[in-house]
Amino acid sequence: MTTTPTDPQISHYLCIGCPMGCRLEVEAADHEIVEIRGFSCKRGEQYAAQEHTEPRRMLTSSPA
Repeated sequence: MTTTPTDPQISHYLCIGCPMGCRLEVEAADHEIVEIRGFSCKRGEQYAAQEHTEPRRMLTSSPA
């Protein structure tokens, strides 16, 4: 049985890897990254891949 490939989905991120703040696009199909666009440095490409596959949100709190 063959599976039909799904249409690529594009996700948008704002890079926080350096002061440039590049607007990143990650194109993925079948839970696999096809292409990463919009990065100006290697940290941006790595950030986009990491944020798309395993997002890490920084939460700050204040004392009660």
